[in-house]
Amino acid sequence: MRAPVRTSTWDRLSRIRRQRRVQNASTLGLVILGPVLAILTFLVLGPLDQGATSPTLRLILLADLVYVLVVAALVLQRVARMIAARRAKSAGSRLHLRLTGVFALIALIPTVLVAVFAALTVNIGLEGWFSERVRDVVGNSLSAAGL
Repeated sequence: MRAPVRTSTWDRLSRIRRQRRVQNASTLGLVILGPVLAILTFLVLGPLDQGATSPTLRLILLADLVYVLVVAALVLQRVARMIAARRAKSAGSRLHLRLTGVFALIALIPTVLVAVFAALTVNIGLEGWFSERVRDVVGNSLSAAGL
């Protein structure tokens, strides 16, 4: 008679993690947690003005970092699965890889354009504030005020 095989904790966790409802619940949790963390970060940095050494600010920034790392790990895991499926020549893997690449480009191009435009706008705006003409006007107004 064979002894019952004991499953390890990791095997049980892996089995639970693969269940569809657990995946759906964790995805929903991540989707809800993102805006909640963004609002909390805004409140602590803005209206509540906790200060740079506040333990609350540190805790929320740590939660933000953990959130970003978890999302990045999930994305990297998904990309690794896609690449493995491509190497195994599974059905539809080439199409899936192409579609993912196209959607990534569609998402990245506007993001990069907005970042470049914002950087240029801020840079040109700040140059105007510190130009020679502005410096002369400020100097003349100070001398006229007698300071």
